[in-house]
Amino acid sequence: MNTSKLERYSLKQYTRLMISFFGCLLVLAVYQYITLYFKGVVDSIFGVSILIALVHQIGFTSIVGIVLVFPFNFWENLRPKYGFNLIITVLVLLLIVEATLISYYCTTLVPLGSDLLGYSLSDIKMTIINSGDKLLYLYLLIGIIML
Repeated sequence: MNTSKLERYSLKQYTRLMISFFGCLLVLAVYQYITLYFKGVVDSIFGVSILIALVHQIGFTSIVGIVLVFPFNFWENLRPKYGFNLIITVLVLLLIVEATLISYYCTTLVPLGSDLLGYSLSDIKMTIINSGDKLLYLYLLIGIIML
């Protein structure tokens, strides 16, 4: 029940938000493959593996979009702009988690889930610190400040 005179966001803006989210995931995937190329892990930056990664990112964006459309509509109908701000916050948090996981993978060349039960959080931090990628935390801090 919307009792406010403010204009509410529609699904048109929500769709644009999801397309922007996919664009950010695309940039992160390209960053991942550029980093892996310069480390000598992949033969080319733009190969079949990046196309598979992009298909996975499309699927991830679709699932996130379907799951978040219900809270978006609920909060937008309750109070204008609440749903939009909530979804932006959730998507930014998802992008931060994705960027952290990509940085961890590019540093250790092991997906985090495969060694999660074998290591503690302090072991994971020690691995990242000893790998020489100390600027990861600086980049993450700059990204959070820019938001």
